[in-house]
Amino acid sequence: MLLSFPTLGQKAEFIKLEKLYAPETSLGIFSGWRQESLLIPIRFESLSVAAVDIQISIPGLQPKMDWFEIHSVWADFSAGECGQAKANGFFEKALIPDRARPLSTPKLEADSTVKWALLKMTIPRWAKSGDFDLAITFSQNEKSIQLKGIVKVLERVAPLVEEVAFEMDFWQFPISVADYYGVKPWTEAHWLRMDEMFQSLRGINQRSLTVSIFWDLYNTKIRPLDEMMIQVTRKEDNSYSYDFSNLENYITRAEKAGLLKQISIHNLFPWNKNFYFFDEKTNQIKTINAGPNSEAFRAFFQTSDSGDFQIFRG
Repeated sequence: MLLSFPTLGQKAEFIKLEKLYAPETSLGIFSGWRQESLLIPIRFESLSVAAVDIQISIPGLQPKMDWFEIHSVWADFSAGECGQAKANGFFEKALIPDRARPLSTPKLEADSTVKWALLKMTIPRWAKSGDFDLAITFSQNEKSIQLKGIVKVLERVAPLVEEVAFEMDFWQFPISVADYYGVKPWTEAHWLRMDEMFQSLRGINQRSLTVSIFWDLYNTKIRPLDEMMIQVTRKEDNSYSYDFSNLENYITRAEKAGLLKQISIHNLFPWNKNFYFFDEKTNQIKTINAGPNSEAFRAFFQTSDSGDFQIFRG
């Protein structure tokens, strides 16, 4: 359902969850089992950039509600295949709502005329089946607009996530976490954020841990030695040494969170074939570009004649 007041420059609408990059208005009718969580994206427009307060009413249901503000990020479209460029040699880029920030109170920031909210509504296990009226009120600059919908509770009970026989495997990007929160990688402030991420992943049945050798899966940016997950140093005699401290702590904390059924090691062979290390001779981060099984590649990983990677031997 769409509701707008042209004289106030305000408009609110439910959006279909499937394609936020190409928004389609939803009818505002949401169906779910008892104990199921519904994700409801909402787009709010106004002539003002002021903050927006949100209030919700759904008489007779009393669901658990978590609010998020969705921020837009630059994304590109590769037609479903990594590396498939468009005709002009570049991927098509667009700003799309993607990054969800939890809100301690349902209030959208004062930053733009178009704002996105995400409502996570968990239907109680004890709820009665039937239709419940949903009303969401947006207040801005002493003006209000109300968006109405219907929540249909079905005569079924959804199992808890931890009771379902499936496992997730979302890749983790530890350095991106540090960059996002503006903290130094592998400091205590970073580890605390990582612990939060591990707990969130565990809550959706994540059981696999992503391990990066350098700092991210694509290592396109030069960073100092202490920001590598595995700190690689080339000594003056051209041999390599490895400090696994960050990796060991990363694995230990993930194991404590219950994620360690499988470890996925990425970027043994980076996409750009660039390998980074700290060079003792020059006291700088250096790069070599080497293909798989080349002499430089084998030296970097200290491979034996059998092809085993000594870097990962205990």
